[in-house]
Amino acid sequence: MFRDAFSATEGIEEMLANLEAVRVHMPGMTLARAGDVRLAHGTALVTWTAARDGSPAGRGTNVVEFDGDGRIARVVGFWER
Repeated sequence: MFRDAFSATEGIEEMLANLEAVRVHMPGMTLARAGDVRLAHGTALVTWTAARDGSPAGRGTNVVEFDGDGRIARVVGFWER
């Protein structure tokens, strides 16, 4: 599952469709990790920056929850504008 201000997906097929929509509707957008990943008891915080064609476009944090096998179970993204 992935949730943020712009999308809500369940499963890999919806996630792949979402990524394709991002490519179409947000051309030139890139995300880059900003700083270290913070991990505690199966949950990670990942801070990132967004840029469009090299110009800053935003930043935010993703909360990543892992299942018992260490696979990603859920991601919730928060944009800071």
